[in-house]
Amino acid sequence: MHKTFSSHIGELLGSSHLERLESASLRHNKLLFLGENGQRGQLEAVAQTAARFFRLPTPPDADCSFDLKLGGRLMVNMSTGVLENAGLALHRHFNCPFIPGSALKGIARHAAWCAWKKSTAEQKVNIDAISARIFGSPVSESKDAENQQGTVCFMDAYPKDKAWNLIPDVLTPHGGNDYSNPTPCFFLAVEKGATFRFGLRRTSRTQAGDLEQAEAWLKQGLFEHGAGAKTIAGYGWFIDEAAGEKPIEVELMTPGFFGGASHQNGGDTTLRTPSLRGMLRWWWRTLYRDLIPEEKMKELEDAIWGSTNGSGWIRTRVGAVSEPKVELFDFKDRFDPKPDFARQHNIDTRNHGLHYMAYGMDEKGRDEIKQRYFCQPGSKWKILFSIRNGAEKVVLDGMGEVTRHELIHQAEAALSLLCQFGGIGSKSRNGFGSLHWDGAMDLEKCCELAKQLCTKYKLGGNPKSTDYSWESAIHDTIEVPCKDPWTVLDRLGLAVKEFASDYKHQSEKAALGLPRKIHGPMNNPLGHQNARTHQRPENLAPDLKAAQNGNKTRFAAPIWYHLEKTGSGTKVRIVAFPSDQIRKLAVSKQMLGDLVAHVVDSLDDAEWQIAQQAPRPVQGGGYRSQQRPVQQPPASAGGLVAGKEVRAVLLEEKTKKGGWRVCPVGTQAAGAVTNSGDIPGDKKAGDEIMVVVNSPNPPSFRYKK
Repeated sequence: MHKTFSSHIGELLGSSHLERLESASLRHNKLLFLGENGQRGQLEAVAQTAARFFRLPTPPDADCSFDLKLGGRLMVNMSTGVLENAGLALHRHFNCPFIPGSALKGIARHAAWCAWKKSTAEQKVNIDAISARIFGSPVSESKDAENQQGTVCFMDAYPKDKAWNLIPDVLTPHGGNDYSNPTPCFFLAVEKGATFRFGLRRTSRTQAGDLEQAEAWLKQGLFEHGAGAKTIAGYGWFIDEAAGEKPIEVELMTPGFFGGASHQNGGDTTLRTPSLRGMLRWWWRTLYRDLIPEEKMKELEDAIWGSTNGSGWIRTRVGAVSEPKVELFDFKDRFDPKPDFARQHNIDTRNHGLHYMAYGMDEKGRDEIKQRYFCQPGSKWKILFSIRNGAEKVVLDGMGEVTRHELIHQAEAALSLLCQFGGIGSKSRNGFGSLHWDGAMDLEKCCELAKQLCTKYKLGGNPKSTDYSWESAIHDTIEVPCKDPWTVLDRLGLAVKEFASDYKHQSEKAALGLPRKIHGPMNNPLGHQNARTHQRPENLAPDLKAAQNGNKTRFAAPIWYHLEKTGSGTKVRIVAFPSDQIRKLAVSKQMLGDLVAHVVDSLDDAEWQIAQQAPRPVQGGGYRSQQRPVQQPPASAGGLVAGKEVRAVLLEEKTKKGGWRVCPVGTQAAGAVTNSGDIPGDKKAGDEIMVVVNSPNPPSFRYKK
């Protein structure tokens, strides 16, 4: 800020924090200190100013008024303000958000134009004549028409009552790949649920029926198209209580680390439309990468889903069936799960995988706590897909006319893949945020829809690469006899951790995703390390030049874990996408194929001694079974200790994938050998070999070469 401001105006307004500034509009549009707390902190200050000094405006003197409730967050007048595209229409006197009457007139006129487009020739003439009177010009934009003053006055819309909130929101574009470093874009929005009052007024030239028709078009526009910016992404739509639409209902199977700009205090911990659309686009791309060239696929994606150059055709709206239950992810004491939580979910406190899969979600630093909030499993949302402008047919460049149903099927295919193989939110690739949809199409049907679209509209071509496509994907499914998602995530994490530990000093580990570090962990050897053999830590980098961005190098893991309830337990789906972008394709295929096989074998061999009865609370906030208490899992089985070398006997019984099982001498702790392929081919059942204990419970081992 300039010295003149800080010495004179700053003292009047409360120095740098502006405690005495009563205008949220002035704070937002002129006085944001971007170098102080960052964008989010400054937007929170604007919201607090609006809440403290809000005054309810007097209802406008209208000839016709009605109230509507926001179904999604609202952004209007986004081109103003110090932050680019982060403005909001805030009244300079009342400190409340409002929708300008000029914007409402445009919304009503757009609804009239949509009606005109779908009408017969005779109906178009009638709509043109009425719209010419109401808006001052016909919606057909006839060159012969004379512009004139409209017969209906569209008034600014204000909140009906005090039940509204301004909140910071964020969009984080990822650039359509798994290696770009996203830059969060913060902005201010009106939270959904606020009720706005709309008003229309006659003029001296108003004819009979004009006011009623203007109201009908305005409501239709607010219901079908919404108000403000990013309506395609689910913002700015109002609830139509009489609508007969049948949305898709999805249910959360595993804990979901959802969150927007306010996730640190539990706000925005719900399924958000921008996050959903981002994942829908990701899974949609997997259907087309082995059908058409990448450049053509991106053009089709932008046309259907939208880009910075224009809106897409598929509109997505999300609403909660009921308010999701949100809880702080605080289930760990230093490196171990809390005792009550471990008892409830049968987690071994000395050897566990849950926090390995959820790494970073429960951080407790010296200066601040970065623990995340999560939605509990069982939360439900409704999703509604529609086509922009309500069109029955749309024209896509290079394809011609595409029907509404074909476009909706594209969204449904992407959602089907997401609800069977992926997840949403932080750690979604690790099994968190898994969704279920009863009506999901299987993989074969989704691929067939994509092929039909390419065939019908002649989108053929020879893709240069089939990376991240179903042609090259490695996928498998296993059902386990456990219904507790926390327990399954723990066993899953244990298997993944065991596999990764086998490659802890090898560069091939990069194929599992970045950032990763080998050797070390410190520049100098620790007390138990050998100074002669110690190697300084090395940060792995991808082979792909586009992803080599200095210390910001990142590459999302190319493997997804998805959990889904079954009648008797949980189905775990695993899908991996080999590519040559992180390491050579042969290395990627080998690593990911071995990982999938290892995880399936480990889950198949795990001891699932789980209490399936309904839990009841116990002292301290934990839970235990009503039928029998869940016993603390033993630290080891048969005296086994993780990392210890033992002599074991090869067993006749193999794993489902044909891998070896062994039993340490003098114990009954039989388990799988995770690197069975390394056991010499001349070995047979009954022979003894040396193995290293990966996990004592459930027992698993690694052949010592």
